[in-house]
Amino acid sequence: MTTNIHHGSSNPVADLLPESWIEMHNAPPVTMVAGKRCVYYCRYSSEGQKESSIERQIEGCDTYVRLNGLMPLTGGHLFVDRGKSGFYLDGRDDLAALRRLALQGGRGFDQLVCESLDRVSRNVVDVLRIYQEFKALGIEIHVTSGGVGKVDDVHAVFYGFIGMEQRERMLRLMSQGAWRAALRGRHLGGIPYGYRRGAGVGELLVDVDKVRVVDRIYRL
Repeated sequence: MTTNIHHGSSNPVADLLPESWIEMHNAPPVTMVAGKRCVYYCRYSSEGQKESSIERQIEGCDTYVRLNGLMPLTGGHLFVDRGKSGFYLDGRDDLAALRRLALQGGRGFDQLVCESLDRVSRNVVDVLRIYQEFKALGIEIHVTSGGVGKVDDVHAVFYGFIGMEQRERMLRLMSQGAWRAALRGRHLGGIPYGYRRGAGVGELLVDVDKVRVVDRIYRL
């Protein structure tokens, strides 16, 4: 089979692909059915992160919903877990509430909107579990960032792996930073009891009042 290549095309890669492949992989426009209800899920992982992280996620969801004609669920469409790791499902009360609501059928919701799939989970197994759980209930997941939109099987697998890989990379960087700080004689983030923060970055000084307690603990 001969493929005609049009020189000077604005998209030379597309010229090399069969038209049937392009048609199959071109995402259709998002169409919304009147009366469908959506909820938002937002999360950040560290207690040190600011509330602005949640505000940004909500703003992104609001914009997506407005542009695509979705309808937030009346009486409570916002679910937020603050300071919760995305790698675990345990302890995430709002995500658990969201999953319970999904089981209520007509009294639940039809679409979940979130900034990215790693807000739902940074564990690819849990991403696929929740995706399949919602899919079986007829619930769509929509991602507001990266031009993803409605999540399909490929998105769930691909972005699930991406979220897990990003978490592993962050853990490696934090571990390397902690070792570098330790080698310089600095503390590794938290301040141990019996010390106080010094003037320099990472500097620890003995707390005279608390060190007596530490001495007594060792003696006992």
